[in-house]
Amino acid sequence: SSRHLLSLINDILDLSKIEANRFELDDDELDLGSLFDSCASMIRHRVDDDLVSFEVSVAPGVPLVIADKRAMRQMVLNLVSNAVKFTPEKGTVRLSAFVEPDGRVALQVSDTGIGIAKDDMPKALEPFRQISTDETVYSAEGTGLGLPLTVALARLHDATFVINSAPGEGTVITLRLPHDRLVPAAAA
Repeated sequence: SSRHLLSLINDILDLSKIEANRFELDDDELDLGSLFDSCASMIRHRVDDDLVSFEVSVAPGVPLVIADKRAMRQMVLNLVSNAVKFTPEKGTVRLSAFVEPDGRVALQVSDTGIGIAKDDMPKALEPFRQISTDETVYSAEGTGLGLPLTVALARLHDATFVINSAPGEGTVITLRLPHDRLVPAAAA
């Protein structure tokens, strides 16, 4: 569809700008609860609740963050879309935000999907690469740009990007925002 083609072109342009150090973040205060609600409504239009359960939670005490809203939305949508895509029937995808013991805010997407083998993780992070397994059935919408773009956008935010996964055990991806990207409680 034309919407998919436009999305693909925008992803390629964003990756190119990032690689050329020409992508500028438009930072502002951002409420993760509002961001998650917006992303959840977009995802729920594409997810059959009878096939995959989609859960969203923001823990109490999660502060506003300083981030580029469009980039954060893109990261969340990329991660959740991948999780849904690789989670079989009756599986669960969770999108959550919480404050870690060290005070950083973590955004996490977890699923009960097919998982990624340790040897395949570097491939999953390369642009235009997709991992194929016996369990994977690719839709026409897969471009292999979602994870590489998400990693690049996370780096622009000085966030850490961690994948924990194993075949048959699902995947947990965590983005950790540094302290200087959090709005102090008194300022919120």
